[in-house]
Amino acid sequence: MHGITLDPKDPEDILTILAYAIGGLVADAAGKAGMKIGGNLTRNVVKGVVKKEVLKAIQDIGKKIGIKILQKTIINTAVPSIVLT
Repeated sequence: MHGITLDPKDPEDILTILAYAIGGLVADAAGKAGMKIGGNLTRNVVKGVVKKEVLKAIQDIGKKIGIKILQKTIINTAVPSIVLT
């Protein structure tokens, strides 16, 4: 640990080892909790934005794409039938 030689039989060194171990566990737990909180916060913010302006824009684009697909489908199915008859 950082170039320090520790003796596992020395009580002071055992306390040092435990302090590093517990400190690492606490830091790891805090990091995991922070990631969870950050993820939840981000998810809620995205849901709030998408529900409002972005959702409306996506719906408008979807309608336009749907109309274009419908027009092409009608042309592809109706026009050959009319020409063949």
